[in-house]
Amino acid sequence: IEKNHLKITSLSKLNSSKNETRFLKQDKNYIIKTGEYLINNPIVIPSGYNLVIEKGTTLKMNNKSYIFVANGLVRFLGELNEPINIVGSDISTKWNGIYINSKSKGNLFSNLQYVNIKNISYFDNQRIQLTGGLNFINSNIKLTNFNIENSFSEDAINIVNSNFIIDSINLINAKSDGIDVDFGKGEITESTFKNIDGDAIDLSGSSVSLKNITIHSVKD
Repeated sequence: IEKNHLKITSLSKLNSSKNETRFLKQDKNYIIKTGEYLINNPIVIPSGYNLVIEKGTTLKMNNKSYIFVANGLVRFLGELNEPINIVGSDISTKWNGIYINSKSKGNLFSNLQYVNIKNISYFDNQRIQLTGGLNFINSNIKLTNFNIENSFSEDAINIVNSNFIIDSINLINAKSDGIDVDFGKGEITESTFKNIDGDAIDLSGSSVSLKNITIHSVKD
């Protein structure tokens, strides 16, 4: 890796806005402990490792930050009264998205529950540029009680060659598409799409079941 700030030794250099940084490594997991953090640099997880974010955590991302997980899983484990918030560092800041590729993890699932995401742009680490803000490639995913507000990417959620269960998501204010699924298999239930400038749900080469979907104010 050419850029020093992306080296493995720099992974835990999160800046905390309220308390000391708590980013721990346990076995194959990098864990962000409950807290509020100002993220000035990318979060890059080494290949084969997982990223866990504990309930009640807020990550305030600046315009150079993103989350990158290669050959690993994510477990963002919010709860109803203690959700996980991943947002811009202020109301005008757009951040550079999330990329998750779990091709070596077989039948294991990434699990994201009670997560709020705001002001997300497309993933760009200056080597890989993707159309989606939240990108799952070669993965198994469960998204439940998930909110995305203010997406500035071509696809707020981009799913490629993956299996998924999406339940109870709210996707509001997308500058282009809401969900784009390419060569995927799964279900989307009990979900709402509002103020979408492109497609609410765009499917290509996929097998997807839809149930109890609300779509309004969509341009495409």
